[in-house]
Amino acid sequence: MLTAELNQTRLPPSARLKRRDVQMILDEVGRRTKARGTVSVVFVSGAEIRKINRQYRHQDKVTDVLAFEAPLYEIIICYPQAKRQAVERGHTVSQEVVDLLIHGVLPVFGYDHERPKDAKIMLPLQKKIYAKVTNR
Repeated sequence: MLTAELNQTRLPPSARLKRRDVQMILDEVGRRTKARGTVSVVFVSGAEIRKINRQYRHQDKVTDVLAFEAPLYEIIICYPQAKRQAVERGHTVSQEVVDLLIHGVLPVFGYDHERPKDAKIMLPLQKKIYAKVTNR
């Protein structure tokens, strides 16, 4: 079973995810991947994610989501970037955050999208999980 430690203090109250919705996402990821453990999910500013991205990935830019496997599973989502991407993609910020959460969780359990052959596995799985948890 996957469980979440959720830090949404940086989000406006209207943008916060419901714990049951996060758990539904993790339950679906766990069901499809057999993953187990606790996932820390934190929302940060653009400046914070840029600093983390520069420090750990040597890329000096804002990104939407980062995932780390140690010492525990950690997903870091940049809420301002999620808002921008939601507008660009023509859907709600909540939909974008759900997609980013799924996109962040899968790599910590062995899925990747950096190489085309890996993306052919991860991205369809991401879409299936998204469809299941959003009923789309």
